[in-house]
Amino acid sequence: MIARAVLAGAPLVLVALLATGCGCSQNQTGDPCSDPGLDCCNEDSDCWVPEAPGYMECCLVTNECIELPDEAGEEDDGCEPGSSCDSVNDVLLVQGETEEDGCYVDWSCCEPRDPLSQGKIGTYSSMGIAADGTVWLSGYAAGVTETSLYGDLASATWNEAAGEPDWELLDGIPWDAVPYAPPDGWRGGINEPGDDVGLYTSLALNGSDEPRIAYHDHTNGALKYIAMDGGAWADPAVADGDGHAGEWASMALVSGDVPVVAYRAHSVSMEDYTGASYQVGHAISSVRYAEAGDASGSSWTVEEVARSSAPCWGTVCPEDHRCRVADGLCWPENRAGEGCLDEMDAYSCAAEEACLELLDGAGAPLGTYGCEEAVSEDPVFDLPEGIGLWTSLAFAPDGSPEIVYYDRTRGELVWVEHDGTGWASPVVLDGDDLSTDTDLHGDRGWHASLTIDSAGTRHISYVDGLAEALMYMQVDPDGTVAVREVVDDGATGGADHDLVGDYSTVVVDGDGRVRLAYQNTSQGLIMMAVRSTSDGSWTISTLSDPDAGFMGYYLDQVLVGETSWFSQFTFNYELDPFYRGLRVISCTVDTDDTATCG
Repeated sequence: MIARAVLAGAPLVLVALLATGCGCSQNQTGDPCSDPGLDCCNEDSDCWVPEAPGYMECCLVTNECIELPDEAGEEDDGCEPGSSCDSVNDVLLVQGETEEDGCYVDWSCCEPRDPLSQGKIGTYSSMGIAADGTVWLSGYAAGVTETSLYGDLASATWNEAAGEPDWELLDGIPWDAVPYAPPDGWRGGINEPGDDVGLYTSLALNGSDEPRIAYHDHTNGALKYIAMDGGAWADPAVADGDGHAGEWASMALVSGDVPVVAYRAHSVSMEDYTGASYQVGHAISSVRYAEAGDASGSSWTVEEVARSSAPCWGTVCPEDHRCRVADGLCWPENRAGEGCLDEMDAYSCAAEEACLELLDGAGAPLGTYGCEEAVSEDPVFDLPEGIGLWTSLAFAPDGSPEIVYYDRTRGELVWVEHDGTGWASPVVLDGDDLSTDTDLHGDRGWHASLTIDSAGTRHISYVDGLAEALMYMQVDPDGTVAVREVVDDGATGGADHDLVGDYSTVVVDGDGRVRLAYQNTSQGLIMMAVRSTSDGSWTISTLSDPDAGFMGYYLDQVLVGETSWFSQFTFNYELDPFYRGLRVISCTVDTDDTATCG
């Protein structure tokens, strides 16, 4: 019998089964078999025996049983990659007229499948603009649906004529997989997911206007980096693979086009616990600063900027450990614990519980086990505990780096600077721990963005998470907080209370005016607030058309001359089919501080 491997890869070639007979002693000439069966057949039914490896039909001129595809999924076995027959029933055994002709399996039914869809692409985006006006973009290619995910890193240039990015994929495709769709199409026709990469992208252009991208590899918990060199993309490099690194990456290029990245990382520290014979896990979050050894980004040095313990959450705990809600630690689970079994010795803890060693009122282990409230999965639509969320990196006039970030556990906006010899102690600028001061309160620091002007003044935009209002802070060169104020309280345009401030991004233009761009999440609008240099008042403009869909997700702003360029992700469910993708717009600010977009 001809093996299926021989038939595969030759879909439109008629594969002859040469007249070698059935291989049995009773027949070598094609004469009828005296004892028909799997080894020698006179008709198809002779091949239909229990020991047959699959569905088989009889080649009448050689008396040989030939296997044909029969199961769903086998209809493409003999097709070129990316092609398939509609049904296994379309694959036929063609009988030759003579023994010399033999038989062949006819795969002429093979037709190319439809190309893969790009799906949802352009979230976690970042932007850079070259001197010739080319707009470079980076983003995450999530996939077609929530159950059909890709998880790739993508880059693009903005195609103004087409009104959309020209995307290419840089990382995340398992190239050793067999293409399901035509190989010359999206993802090379491969519909299998690879490593989940491309989240939290941050893009910068070097002196030759070639893009560099820092991004998060979720599968391997790493900060990665990729660069274009001479018009071609180099292989990705791991900048930090310690723990779970690379979330909320913020990258810049320093002298010599050397990349530096500020980002969040988290890990679990296994430590002894008084009274226990085992170790328990303490969740640790940190802000890190990675600097490449040279412009290539092939080697990196990592510094820890700030570090903090945090309550555990869902999947942060190591295998066979569960996050106990009561103390926020990762405890080993004992599914055979006596206090967790029913009368049939079956595990009885509920889904939101785990069998953990019980503790007394002082937290000492009791030596007995019971069902305790525990977290097994990350909360949906929530944020991880700890520090380093919305990390934003900028540089003082002397070239020293500074970072602002949000501390989720304490609800604080935090600032930290490098003093020339090392990282100074973090300074809380706003948030819950300063609630004794009547001017400071609430959960503040969401969607933080930092820029530093030529005089060394820090300009920070962020969100009050309780009031859902956009905030602005100005920190003088000596570290004094000069301005802390509400920019948009959510009542702009007469709204009762819109949710505003998400994806805030701040720049200072040539006239010294602060430009804050952000999303009105309630209405799906892109907004810009401009601060007057004369009296500090804010003028708020709507930059997007309410009929164009929900806009402003993953908003990024780049100032070129006096023009603010924006990349942002848009949903429009009014279109058929509905639209979701990354779009680029540009806006200028008039003398009256209102914004006008082209």
